[in-house]
Amino acid sequence: MTAQELVIDTINRNRTILGIPQDESITPTTLLFGENGILDSLNLVHLIVELEKDVQRLLQKQVILADVKAFSAKKSPFKSVEALTNFIEESLR
Repeated sequence: MTAQELVIDTINRNRTILGIPQDESITPTTLLFGENGILDSLNLVHLIVELEKDVQRLLQKQVILADVKAFSAKKSPFKSVEALTNFIEESLR
């Protein structure tokens, strides 16, 4: 499973909790957080927790996504599915 598949799968499995309508398509360009994002801050935290658990469960690796590096980055790693995917891949290296 690729990091992008993991992100999209985790979002899809948590649609109800995250408040995302079932008919909304999730793609690499989907905006997650910030202007025009589909998540508010509380739902972003929930997604981060679920992603960290899924990385551990599916990839047998530990990753911490909510750290100083993530929140101080000039370009938010939580802006889109693609940005979050890249951040996860970088964190796993």
